Amino acid sequence: MKRHLGSILVGALVVGGIAYVGANELTRPESVALAQDSLDVPPGDEPQAQAQDQERTQRPKHPGLRRAIRGELVVPGETEGTFQNVRIDRGVVERVNGATVVIKEDDGTTVEIPTTDETAIRRDGENASVGDIKAGDHAMALRVEEATKRIRAFSPERWQEMEQRREQCRANPQECKRGPRGRRAAPEA
Repeated sequence: MKRHLGSILVGALVVGGIAYVGANELTRPESVALAQDSLDVPPGDEPQAQAQDQERTQRPKHPGLRRAIRGELVVPGETEGTFQNVRIDRGVVERVNGATVVIKEDDGTTVEIPTTDETAIRRDGENASVGDIKAGDHAMALRVEEATKRIRAFSPERWQEMEQRREQCRANPQECKRGPRGRRAAPEA
């Protein structure tokens, strides 16, 4: 009986957790707005419905992914039964101290990213070295365990170009067709 009690307790916690998540999902403003949009709009309420439609189309489709500041993941390791810790940090480069890149994240957290000869570094889409990264660059670092595997940096000018391109694609998605590997192709002239 004691062996089964643990299983029953775990099952109850799982079911309770799913119910809690489902209830929270249904009460989020986005979920409520979607549910209300499926109903017929009474006469005279069309402007409110149009405003809700416009607001929904202006929101990013995956707000957590593009706007993520940092994240920690646990992924399967190289050998069966092992796991690795992966950390992602994004922000603006505050300074480069020798082989260490210091990033200030959007929430004000400052993170020191140590690099080695094994760290793959790219700046503005091209292979680079840690010395090529400058203060003011926008950067994303990927670390597995404590080793920095990759840093991608973009100069402020290139970042501004990319932001303008994103805005163009949000305004007119038909012009931003997906190319190979899901990346957006250049707009047609």
